[in-house]
Amino acid sequence: MRYPEGTPEYSLGRLAGKYGAAMLFLLFNYLFVGLIFAYIFALISMLLTGSPYIDISTDAGYAFSLLRNTVSNYAVPLIVFGMMFREDIDETRSLLPYPKVPFETVLLFLAGGCLARLGSLTTSFFSALLNSLFSVPEPEAAFSDMISINAVQFVTFEFFSIIVAPLCEEFIYRHLLLRPMRRFGDLQAAVITGLIFGLSHFNFDQFLYTFLFGFSLAVVAIRRNSIVPAIIIHSLNNIIAGLALYQPETFGDPTVDTVFMALGVACNSIGLYLLVGGFFAALLAALLKLFSFSKPPYLPEGRQFAVIYSNPLVIASIIAALGLTFFLLYI
Repeated sequence: MRYPEGTPEYSLGRLAGKYGAAMLFLLFNYLFVGLIFAYIFALISMLLTGSPYIDISTDAGYAFSLLRNTVSNYAVPLIVFGMMFREDIDETRSLLPYPKVPFETVLLFLAGGCLARLGSLTTSFFSALLNSLFSVPEPEAAFSDMISINAVQFVTFEFFSIIVAPLCEEFIYRHLLLRPMRRFGDLQAAVITGLIFGLSHFNFDQFLYTFLFGFSLAVVAIRRNSIVPAIIIHSLNNIIAGLALYQPETFGDPTVDTVFMALGVACNSIGLYLLVGGFFAALLAALLKLFSFSKPPYLPEGRQFAVIYSNPLVIASIIAALGLTFFLLYI
């Protein structure tokens, strides 16, 4: 639907189109840019080792593969979105300063952890139901193709998981993408960036979890007017998830296995506490109105959602992302 130029709907519609284009770019990046960088890194490997194939069973090959994924998955979107939203970001306040760690951030961390894990449990339930009724295969666990086989590779993976990924993803989703939409309302900004964050993983097993987790991180960034606490929370979450998924039989050293098995059990317990304690934290956060959002007076909230999610590019990007997600479920 076209809106008269100069109206709030026109401005919001144009911005929504950028978000749809951003999602379509992430899909293109996943399908093609990653492949392009795979060829580039294969050429580099050919020059360094004489072989275009990267053996990820070796420590160097494993780190090389993670570096390739980082460049294609993070560096390219950072550059593209930086250019795409440059003018929109300049009109909003910075989200970088972070002077202290208030009590409400801890509450939101616990509440967000609860929401995300409820999403994960819901996904597991529907996966099992679809498998039982229609023999739909249950989704492969995220990063199953990158399971580390020794302590060195585990530490390498965790470095990328708890340092590189949170820094890059928070800058992309809670800085470059969140800030432009805030002038039309914080709720819209949190929902659209959470949705893009969830869809961009293209993994059925992760969608609800990452959507709700991304939404909660956006709330934290909005409440604190900073991405720093979101980075810290994201890192803590990845530490817990990484250790909870640890496979001790892949290391082969009894001492190392014992230590990491204990850490894995502890992190699984922390995940349970997040689920239970986060429920009460969410209730307290609701009572304290920590989930309240700014509502600009010039456009009603329902109208904002209608403008955003009726945009052809937004619709196309959601359909395409879900289509790829379900396609990948079968191959």
